[in-house]
Amino acid sequence: MTTSMKVQTMEATTDPTLEAARNKILDAALALAADDGWTQKVLNRAITDSKIDAPLAQRAIPNGPASLIDAFHGRADASMEKTLAETDLSPKKIRDRIALAVRLRLLAMEPHRDAARRAMVVQSLPANVGRSLAGLYRTADAIWYAIGDTSTDFSFYTKRALVSGVYASTAVVWLSGS
Repeated sequence: MTTSMKVQTMEATTDPTLEAARNKILDAALALAADDGWTQKVLNRAITDSKIDAPLAQRAIPNGPASLIDAFHGRADASMEKTLAETDLSPKKIRDRIALAVRLRLLAMEPHRDAARRAMVVQSLPANVGRSLAGLYRTADAIWYAIGDTSTDFSFYTKRALVSGVYASTAVVWLSGS
């Protein structure tokens, strides 16, 4: 199992208690992260503010601020996927579907643009590059599945690599704006 696969599956859960705790902590952290960044101090305050007990918080956010950032991006992916599922994509060309998916993904983060900007800073640190690339892959994969891609051959990987580049460069431009 590769490192990215470990990161991808490590925090996945079907436990509604963990998911609810993760969401409460994330909601509390988003109010703080825009100003104070994605730090352990912000995480501790978010846990306190959300009234989640420490053992449950540790299980819900096992890797500290990195898990919190993953939850933030996971929420944006889920929002994009939900909106695309409710959209008739059949008349659109593939490139238009991808453009729409990227736009929806960024719109999901729009209310928390400053927090997203702070997350990018943390994710660009050398120690976090592997986890960041795994997250970028999850977003590219979510985009392809959400627009209806069913490929399983070599193009499966090349499509995700191409969308990763498109999404990453678009996100950098989006985050650099005000």
